[in-house]
Amino acid sequence: MTHVRSTNEAVAPVSPSTRLDDIGLPRRAINCLRREGIASIGDLAQRTEDWILRTPGLGPKSLEDLREVLERAGLRFGGQAGETE
Repeated sequence: MTHVRSTNEAVAPVSPSTRLDDIGLPRRAINCLRREGIASIGDLAQRTEDWILRTPGLGPKSLEDLREVLERAGLRFGGQAGETE
């Protein structure tokens, strides 16, 4: 199981079913994603980077944070599995 450091430095497990509230993302990013019907890491992975950048309230910093979360869960945007190194 993979882990992500949240904003309060606690380590939380991350999987496709992990809810956005449980991974320490900024509240603004969570609210923007929720308005678009995204509730979990798996939901997020089905979207593209371009979609993130076109979503009101999200930008390059949010994209960077979200990409990191997906990578730690072994996922990528567009529903693709991440590369293992």
